[in-house]
Amino acid sequence: DWIPATGPADSAPPSWGALGGAVPGAVSWQDLDALGAALGAGAALPEVIVAAVATADLPDAADRVRVTAHRGLALVQEWLADERFAG
Repeated sequence: DWIPATGPADSAPPSWGALGGAVPGAVSWQDLDALGAALGAGAALPEVIVAAVATADLPDAADRVRVTAHRGLALVQEWLADERFAG
């Protein structure tokens, strides 16, 4: 039987941020450089970050998926390599 998980009733929702595009209710930055600059200026790192990865404009679907996946991987690698984003 399914038992729903319960959390603290008074917990606040996490802070949100978005990379590469605007998300309603979230602070947005164009890229990791812009987020890094904001952190350097005293902004707080949100608890949750969502990122838009540009889709490759190629005629072959497999090539689009491969290139887009590589872009996403590069973003994650850049994120993990930068100490400013450790949280």
